[in-house]
Parts: sequence; structure tokens; C-alpha cells
Amino acid sequence: STIFGYVHGGSLHVFTQGVTGFLLSLIFLKCGGYHKKILKGFIASVFCHSAYNLTLAILILIIGGTSF
Repeated sequence: STIFGYVHGGSLHVFTQGVTGFLLSLIFLKCGGYHKKILKGFIASVFCHSAYNLTLAILILIIGGTSF
């Protein structure tokens, strides 16, 4: 995940991508992963990941640039 974060925007993004990945893992576990309902956990984490990406895309369009 360190390499993933660095490739996606430098050293600051190592932290932000790491925290986001950790939170998405918790969502997966809480929404089904603990109880072997893997599909339910997967769908929940994919939905949250999509909402996160959509939020960032909207912010980029409103604010402009990608400096955050």
C-alpha cells in the first residue's frame, strides 16, 4: 500500500491511501467479512470506495486542480 499511495500522488498520499484502505477494510469486516458473508462485505466496501472517489472527483471539479 505504500507503493500504491506514493504512485497516486507522492508521500502525503501514502498516509491518506493507507488510512482509506484501513477504513475500507473495517467496512468490509463489519458489513459481512466477520460472518463469512464475503459478498455483502465486498459490495459495501466497493460502494464506499466509489462514493469516496466520486466525492474527490466532484471536489476537483468544483475547486479545480488536484493539489489536495
